[in-house]
Amino acid sequence: MAGKSLRWSLTSSKKRKKVMSQLAGIYTELQAFPFDLMGSLDKSGSDHVGPFARESLTDYVDSRVQPIGPFTSSGDYLVEGLRLTLDLIMRGECYAAQAVDAFLVHRFLLDSVPRILSYHGHDDGRFYLTHADNKRDHILVDDDDYNITGL
Repeated sequence: MAGKSLRWSLTSSKKRKKVMSQLAGIYTELQAFPFDLMGSLDKSGSDHVGPFARESLTDYVDSRVQPIGPFTSSGDYLVEGLRLTLDLIMRGECYAAQAVDAFLVHRFLLDSVPRILSYHGHDDGRFYLTHADNKRDHILVDDDDYNITGL
């Protein structure tokens, strides 16, 4: 794919604004293609949404991979992600050095989901295509004009 990874710290203010403007335009265009489910596109050439293709949202039970999703609501996504983390903490598979603190934090977050969602009034119940790991080095730009060539 053409372009180089964006190096934000080495980019001038003018070029940063250009990149941000282009990103806004890209995401505005993607809003024209909403989905009824939240998950990962999982079939080449199709708009089928399946479970999340992300390790942090995957459980392993009896040597079997069990990804979570897809979901019909943001609330279900948040709740199931937090429940998975709580299960992993209880099994000693994450936050092992500070299991009690981690459990309490994630339990608080789980209990807070309804309150958090009550402030999320602009939710239209649809989901929009985005990169799961949308950080600067996953944005490709051309050398000369900082036009985005890939995400």
